[in-house]
Amino acid sequence: MWSRSPEEEQRRFRRLVAASGGAHVLVILALERLFPFRERWLRSHRDIRVDASYAVLDSIGLELLRPALYTAAVAVGGWLATRGDSGVWPESWPLMAELALALVIAEFPKYWVHRLEH
Repeated sequence: MWSRSPEEEQRRFRRLVAASGGAHVLVILALERLFPFRERWLRSHRDIRVDASYAVLDSIGLELLRPALYTAAVAVGGWLATRGDSGVWPESWPLMAELALALVIAEFPKYWVHRLEH
């Protein structure tokens, strides 16, 4: 059996994930066509070009912003960590409550970005 380098394995895995994601999109598109939630959604609204350009620009824009957002998040986290007992984070809460709060904080910006996109 041939052995592959870790880099080759990673490239292979990325291709597999991309192909899997593409296959999922095609299956969902086919199912939406076969079983629409509303029949009127099957008629063309001539918005394919707008939807496709939005999807491309949105994904590119997000990828361009991602490093800046992560950098800002790490900087804010570091700044908060130096505040010691400032009471910014509820350390006395049960672990699951802290986890729930962390998840809400992490999802909050995504929620508002989604809302603003409409």
